[in-house]
Formats: sequence, structure tokens, C-alpha cells
Amino acid sequence: MLRSKDLLLYQKRSDRIRCGELKAEQVKEFMLSFTRDLTPIRQSVDDIEIKLWAGEQNPQKEKALEIAAEALHYFNQNLGPYPHKQLDVILGDRLSMEYPGIVTAYTSEDVKHVLVHEIAHQWFYGMVNNDAFHEGWLDEGMAELAVSLFLQDYQFSENLYKPNGVYSNLPLTEFQEGEIPSVLYAQPVLKFKELLESHGYNGMEFLRAYFSTYKYKQVDTKEFVSL
Repeated sequence: MLRSKDLLLYQKRSDRIRCGELKAEQVKEFMLSFTRDLTPIRQSVDDIEIKLWAGEQNPQKEKALEIAAEALHYFNQNLGPYPHKQLDVILGDRLSMEYPGIVTAYTSEDVKHVLVHEIAHQWFYGMVNNDAFHEGWLDEGMAELAVSLFLQDYQFSENLYKPNGVYSNLPLTEFQEGEIPSVLYAQPVLKFKELLESHGYNGMEFLRAYFSTYKYKQVDTKEFVSL
């Protein structure tokens, strides 16, 4: 079960120390970023404020904000309610990652795919919990499946997938170099696509039911198979 966390922040300016407290319910962790050259642009969707942080000259920031708003609205309406009042997006030359209420996107990559994937993690990782070391396929695979359904396109997984007979539900240390993108990200998506289509199921309806069942709970392979 996820628990609330408190974080005390201290900021020193000249000889003054300012302190404050952040509090969030039902979050796994806090992400704190100190920046000097980024400024935000904003957009609201479904009463949620999106603040996208980027350099003044970043040519992708307006488009990235539009993508973030579209993805957040889609998942909010089709998966279940986003739990925070704000989503922060940091756009720039940094590793693409996800945290509760905030994502980062590396602008040298396919910005649309990266942003949608990291935002999907707000549901599959942020609210449906799993052991990312031992069973990373449950957040990376489910987030990537959500991306494919949003885009109505499985090309990313099809290009990334390299059949090698390796199981997805293994600890990270069990994978050989270069196997993780194919096995954790692409393989679950393509196997679920095959399964859902063969039984005539709607993929988003499946993800919505999965999210509703396991919201704020932890899932492992054994529990998943019992669905």
C-alpha cells in the first residue's frame, strides 16, 4: 500500500534561509529539481494545470505542451482520474523519467512518444504499483501499451522488438546488454495486442479495468495472471 510522504525544503538566499513543507497523499516518492535557465509555460486541462519547463529558445516547447495536454486528457478520461492538481513537465537535455506529478523528456528523442509514455506512467507506476527491479514489465509494458492505444499505432514496439525467447518478468540483472528495451517495453505490448485482438477485447477497456482493480495496490506477475 502506498503511503503519504512529507518533505521539508530549505532554500538559502543571501543570509536568509527559507523553509517550507510539501505534503502529498498516496505517492511513492518525491522528485525535486533545481534549475536556473528554465521558465514555465502553462495550460489547463480537466481542471489540472500543466506547467512545462523549458529554455527560452527551445523550439519544441509549445508543441510539447500541446502533446502533454492531449495525453493527460486522454488518460484522465479513459483510464481514470489523474490524482494531482498539477503536472510538471521538464523538457530539455536530461534523461526521460517519470515521478508522481512530474515527468522529464529528453528533446533529442521522439518528443511525442517520450512525453506520452512518461505521462502514462502516472497511472502505471504512480498509482498501480509494482517492483520495478524484479518485474519492470508491469510498469514499462503497461505504460507502453497505453501509448500504443493513444497513438493507435504499434510501430514503436514492432521496431523495437527482437524475438529472443527471453521472459519479461525477470529481475533486471538477468537481462543481457541491450535486451531490456525489447523485453520490458516492446514484448509485453505485442503479446497483449495479440491476446486482446484474438479475443475481440478493447485494449483501453482492459487497461481501465486493470487500473480500477489495482489502483493504489501492488501487483506482481502471479497476481496479474490471476486476473
